[in-house]
Amino acid sequence: MINCFAQRGDQLNSQLWYEKMLASSVAVNDITLNTLIHSCVEESHVNHAVNYFDEFERRGLKVGNATFVALLGVFAKAGDQKKATEYFSRMESYGLTPCRKIYNVMLDHFANLADVKTTAEWFSKMQSASIKPDSVSYCTVMKAAALSGDPVSAVTWFDKMQNASIPADHIPYNT
Repeated sequence: MINCFAQRGDQLNSQLWYEKMLASSVAVNDITLNTLIHSCVEESHVNHAVNYFDEFERRGLKVGNATFVALLGVFAKAGDQKKATEYFSRMESYGLTPCRKIYNVMLDHFANLADVKTTAEWFSKMQSASIKPDSVSYCTVMKAAALSGDPVSAVTWFDKMQNASIPADHIPYNT
């Protein structure tokens, strides 16, 4: 039931079902908390998402990449650069190595702010971490350029994608 409401971005009803779960003495696991964090994305409930994240430690549960994907998604939706960067940096303290999906979330975060420079910097960080960008990565930098009103930069990133031998489907052409 928690996921039923989380999929709709309904954090309040997800929380109510979580409370019913607790009242029924059903064990909370990482899936439960990841789902609750996901429920916070649609309406950018940053504080609730951080509280659910903190619940992992209180319950002694293992934090994984899926947790960070959900959490960073909340920060991205809210436009909270500081928290996104802070929690990205905390991944190593949990023994995690950011994957391409995590980097793509960070790229999308800065792209939605129309910040081409920072989006490109995160793209470079991704490459420096030996993570191969995919078409989503390139398209996200193109999106930043488009949102900032810089079509020349968008074309440059399209060309970089092609030079990296990443096939262009309809998505980069429509960006």
